[in-house]
Amino acid sequence: MVKPINGFSLKVAIETAVRNTLGKQIETEAQQFLAKNYLFFQKKGIYHKVFIKDIVFIKSSDNYCEIYTKTEGNFILRSSISRLAEVLP
Repeated sequence: MVKPINGFSLKVAIETAVRNTLGKQIETEAQQFLAKNYLFFQKKGIYHKVFIKDIVFIKSSDNYCEIYTKTEGNFILRSSISRLAEVLP
């Protein structure tokens, strides 16, 4: 980070660190996520914990998936359905 630190650059740095960490966890520790029965999805910069049992259906569109849930609404994920199928039971 470059000093003086402003609020926007700090927010971007934190979001990037969280995204990188969660991305690696999803790829390398998918079984642990499944054991806990939930996944994290980001919507408008906020991460939402979504239980797998609350997913109603998933709609695929090229490299994107729309995930519809009972409680948290819907999420758009930049992932193919085949990659998402590797993570879900």
